Amino acid sequence: MATFCGVICEVSDEAAFYAKADALGVRKLRDAKRTITIDTSAAFTDPSEKLARELSALACVTRTFAIFGQSSVDGYVVAENVGGEIVRRVLYNRDYGGWETRGAPRPWEAELPVGREPDEDDDDYDAQRMDMRKLLSLATKLGWDIDAGPHATYEKRGLLARIFGK
Repeated sequence: MATFCGVICEVSDEAAFYAKADALGVRKLRDAKRTITIDTSAAFTDPSEKLARELSALACVTRTFAIFGQSSVDGYVVAENVGGEIVRRVLYNRDYGGWETRGAPRPWEAELPVGREPDEDDDDYDAQRMDMRKLLSLATKLGWDIDAGPHATYEKRGLLARIFGK
């Protein structure tokens, strides 16, 4: 079983981003240029979509992507956010009917087999089905350097940390 979850942020000012994102639980690991990737895998439940929406509302953020995939259940989500709103969300779940989409199609989704349900008897079944390889390829094209790792990590802050700022 492989799981990948995270947020990709296109930013205009890295320092301003971290100054605001710290309050949401984002911690800088290394420097970035215009694209900041955030590992959200330490959370018990995947916070990528909520965090991406919140971060996209920051003035220094152009847009964000929430990316989640779990190969054992063939479940994958990519959501693009601008100004605190979901612009496009594509979800694939093999066990619950395949593809679900929200919003108008976007250029980045050409990387994914959105809307196509392959027949297991097709010769090109593997090329037509959604899988972790396609999700990671999209993440790379959107700015995630898989080999270098994320630029930041996310840790949900408890109530006392939010109150007392620690």
